[in-house]
Amino acid sequence: MISKKGIESFPFFLFLTLLVAAFVITVGFYQVHTFSEFSSKKELTDSYNNLISSMENLRATADQGSFTRVKLTIPANYNLTILTDDNTIRILGPSLDLNNTPGFNILNTTNKYGHIENNITLKKGEYEIVAYYGMCNNETEPFEIFFV
Repeated sequence: MISKKGIESFPFFLFLTLLVAAFVITVGFYQVHTFSEFSSKKELTDSYNNLISSMENLRATADQGSFTRVKLTIPANYNLTILTDDNTIRILGPSLDLNNTPGFNILNTTNKYGHIENNITLKKGEYEIVAYYGMCNNETEPFEIFFV
């Protein structure tokens, strides 16, 4: 014999189960999105720190005319701008806005087509950067940055 009370309460328990499942899925998607933003930000800051430390190591250990190659990964929704006029590197994204002045001069930046630019903005993608260490016009410790 089937209980009438159990059959009548089935739609309510089904609705309650679907409501709990929808809540869990919503919270899960939010956590995945938050982790994705965190990992993108970490990837960019790690790439940037690798670039700066490679340039500082080159300056400390190398002779004039030496160079280093660094891979830089910029995730979606972020960009990196190098301003040679005021010697600033700016990182801009949804949860990140940094203006850094490295401890060395950036003399020129050359885009992947070989044209010298004062301001260059890198958007999503992977870049290979060649940082050349040398002296020019009695500038102290300048770098030229080439994008390959």
